[in-house]
Amino acid sequence: AFAQAEPGLSVNTVRLGVMMPLTGGLAEVGSAYVRGARAAAEEINQHGGVAGRKIQLMPVDTTNVAADALEQVRDVLHSSVSSEQVFALLGTVGLPSAQAVLPELEKSGIALIGPVSGLLARQSEARELIFPVRRPDEDVTLGLIKLLDIMTVKQLAIVHPRTPDATRQVQLLRDAAKARGVTVVTQVDVGDTNIDLKTEVAKLSAAHPDVILSLGWYQMTEALVRQMRAAGYKGLFAAHSDVGTLRLMASLKEMSRGLGVASGLPSPYSNQLPMARDYRAAFARVADAQHNAPDEASFEGYLAVRVFADALRQMDANPTRRGLQKVLTAHPLEIAGLVFDYRSSANRGLQTPGSMYVMTSQGRVSQ
Repeated sequence: AFAQAEPGLSVNTVRLGVMMPLTGGLAEVGSAYVRGARAAAEEINQHGGVAGRKIQLMPVDTTNVAADALEQVRDVLHSSVSSEQVFALLGTVGLPSAQAVLPELEKSGIALIGPVSGLLARQSEARELIFPVRRPDEDVTLGLIKLLDIMTVKQLAIVHPRTPDATRQVQLLRDAAKARGVTVVTQVDVGDTNIDLKTEVAKLSAAHPDVILSLGWYQMTEALVRQMRAAGYKGLFAAHSDVGTLRLMASLKEMSRGLGVASGLPSPYSNQLPMARDYRAAFARVADAQHNAPDEASFEGYLAVRVFADALRQMDANPTRRGLQKVLTAHPLEIAGLVFDYRSSANRGLQTPGSMYVMTSQGRVSQ
């Protein structure tokens, strides 16, 4: 059935490659993204699919190395096996991986939807090929700094891993802080899974920040909170939503109380947003006993499939890869209370604001 002119497409099915790290340090994020994508696909398929076609997902392990992502994308796009060919791609983590696969996207005329990075929205060279479903990091950063300014929090410390994404995020934070009169009193870089932070804790303590912002994953952030509290720090903590909010709450328990999370996505926990309610209902049907809680990573995977499906519905009976790109860039998509607009390179993707929420001592998230 897949032996057709357009790869990944048959009369009854359309196949999507989900390019995410499924092993290694980011396996939890990648696996959650796939669960969210599967929830959306099963929800859509239960209602007849898209124009009569059922969505099939093909998860592919890209680890968290740009070269590995490129190799896996090449394998998928140039496979001689018809059942492994895909119509579009979802995922990848980080700016380096997305940029690494860009030449292959150009060669194949294939769209990449929902990359896990807030640094792609204003990448003009990727405008016709890469379609994020989150707000750009520029907006998330500015929103967080504005909130700190309103709270009269003026002394900020930044802790970040040694990655290209984090380096760019730090610069965005510094620019936004300078514009709002917030002072970055110190900046500390650590290994993303480092849990021995004696030197870093001493440097942070000496700087006397009002708030410490972590740009790392939950392992690093958990160690940071625990060791700073043990050293007597009484100030605030904040994190980017990529931290892995639920895992961090489960690890810190009572100590997570008051930790703020800035997100480029609307809250998956919202009761007012139709998309969030749709997501939680669909996710509950595919979650297993170990992974049954909604989170940002699975919500992003869910959104990526919903965006793809909405664009595919607007195509004729013989959709093409190039046609998918044209639909995505032609006009805004309005889906279950959210607006996605890919027409401009200046402000691409999700137009609805992201969210800021705070962890409570009961292991819950408060808006």
